[in-house]
Amino acid sequence: LQIVGAKFPGLPQGNFLNMQRAPFDDINVRRAVFHATDRDTIVSLVYFDEVEATYSPITQNFPQYDADLANMYPYDPDGARALLEEAGWVMGDAGVREKDGERLTVEILENRGWNEWVTVLQDQLRDVGFDAQIHTEEGGGYFASSASGENELVSMGSIDANPAQIASYLHSDQLSVGTNGGINDPVIDQMFLDMQEELDQEVLDQMLVDFQNYVMDQALYLPIFQFNFFTAMDGDLSGGGMGMDYINGQVAGADQGLESYQLNIATGRDLTAQDEGMYVTVLGSDLARQFDAAVGETVTLRDREFEVVGILEPTLTMPDSSA
Repeated sequence: LQIVGAKFPGLPQGNFLNMQRAPFDDINVRRAVFHATDRDTIVSLVYFDEVEATYSPITQNFPQYDADLANMYPYDPDGARALLEEAGWVMGDAGVREKDGERLTVEILENRGWNEWVTVLQDQLRDVGFDAQIHTEEGGGYFASSASGENELVSMGSIDANPAQIASYLHSDQLSVGTNGGINDPVIDQMFLDMQEELDQEVLDQMLVDFQNYVMDQALYLPIFQFNFFTAMDGDLSGGGMGMDYINGQVAGADQGLESYQLNIATGRDLTAQDEGMYVTVLGSDLARQFDAAVGETVTLRDREFEVVGILEPTLTMPDSSA
């Protein structure tokens, strides 16, 4: 079995810490979460060491990535416990910390099928005294829940070619649409605006370094690993590839019963076993608009022409931009 993977640039897979909601209105509690998170264990247990841990709100693909940030919050559960004690959260019954009669309860919002790391993160937070719970939504329900502001940790990640654009996810304008999990910081708002207007690349590069350091110093977004897509195939197969124009090849029906969300055909048909070896494709809704393609027309993918036999209904997730 051969596993082919591609690392995608953007906002790493990780979690917003909702600074507008207790207990994360206290920076010491946010920093405790960072010290309590063991990325290496997440990468090993959940992703079999096939992904790369990351320590910045932008991924390693970008030349502006600040590798020194790996040293800012080493895995240190004792240090996390000390920060929580300093913030007034003392150990209570059943291993859960308390303060002024309140339990240290946090809810982790996950988008079903996209945030498999959250159960390990939950255990790591519980180890230092959090009552960590998981709230699962999918598609539009996920974004609505994020926009409600009622979750303490919002799982997130993105694919972006422009590192300066990543700051938009932490801009307060995005709170109402659910792509910002609770960050309302005028410093970041201004950083984003300044980066959009800056034309000098050297100055912009330094702005990006400053942005990364500020986000991490304030413990606003917990980066865990770099987003990857994987395809598993028989080792005898050849000719496949992955890159920024994501193409997912599969034997029709091989994923039966394994989907974490329903994919529906808007027009045309789905792939069948009879399509094996044929140059046909089903396009996600966004990709179909990009190509201005309809069923029966041909599109060029990886320098090869494919006939479009179907177009998916929108999912508000990655299949919208896949073929």
